[in-house]
Amino acid sequence: MAVSEYWATVSDYLIELARASGMSIQLDAVIGREHYWSVSGSLDALERFAEAYSNEKRAAHKSEQKN
Repeated sequence: MAVSEYWATVSDYLIELARASGMSIQLDAVIGREHYWSVSGSLDALERFAEAYSNEKRAAHKSEQKN
């Protein structure tokens, strides 16, 4: 996987995680291949995002340790 493909995947993942946490996602601009997003929401939504992100990282770390 090329570096740009990796970061596109990571950005898509973070955007979907933010959306699933109740945050509002707005595409502000596309310049060349770069996408510029605004993410906003309540403090509760930010806490849900942080918890979901931490849980995903913890699960990934545990599965890496098993292999």
